Amino acid sequence: MAKAPSPAKQRAATASPAAWKRFSLGAIALLGGTLLALGAGYAMLERSLPSVLPLEAGVESGQFDRPDGILPNPPVEVDRLPEVMVNAVVAIEDRRFYQHGGVDWPGIVRAAIANVAAGALREGGSSITQQLAKNLYLSPERTWQRKLKEIVLAREIESVLTKSEIVAYYLNRIYFGSNAYGIGAAAEVYFDKPAEHLTLGEAALLAGLLPAPSVYSPHVNPDIARMRRDLVLEEMVENGFISPAAAAAAKTLSLRVVPLRSLRPSLD
Repeated sequence: MAKAPSPAKQRAATASPAAWKRFSLGAIALLGGTLLALGAGYAMLERSLPSVLPLEAGVESGQFDRPDGILPNPPVEVDRLPEVMVNAVVAIEDRRFYQHGGVDWPGIVRAAIANVAAGALREGGSSITQQLAKNLYLSPERTWQRKLKEIVLAREIESVLTKSEIVAYYLNRIYFGSNAYGIGAAAEVYFDKPAEHLTLGEAALLAGLLPAPSVYSPHVNPDIARMRRDLVLEEMVENGFISPAAAAAAKTLSLRVVPLRSLRPSLD
């Protein structure tokens, strides 16, 4: 004859369904409240940010300031940006640029893990679109609040511009060092040529400057600049933009940058 369950086990069996139901309802309520709070916070943050609707492709490349004046530099239009320059920047700055909707979530997670390990906000994990949002609308401070604003603005920018237009904005505004703002100015300052005529090696060198232009400057640290150029070339191979043979050939070339010179404002 089977032994009857003890009174304690009978009470546990009877209480389990009711307890589990209460737990489930509590968890659902907690999750719902959290989602509502996040949604409300996102809406408030979105309303506090500037509108991106005035954006149009072909933003001015800006100016590069010299000690003796300012030489205006016109923007390089979308269809005149050299493909090697676009590919070099995407390869080194945002390899999933054409796959994400403005925010590279795997990149942000990777950066967050690195920041937690370092105990400080060291890496940003920002996509090209996020960098553009920061450049256009936000301060350079490294805080979680600014990162959240970047994310909201980046998604807005992706809703009004094509990927090609975003790259054009980015390249026409970003700082390349040596007082060169925008790809048009950078091509003139470093190679004394229009941006449309940049070679593979030259584009890789300029893309390599972006994280720290003063540190990676070929005028200041040519050996480090060469290492950065070669890293960009390797990333371009990894991302399928160029062949290993093309990268190897570009690595054999000298940097060929022109000396810094004093440029006076155009009088035209």
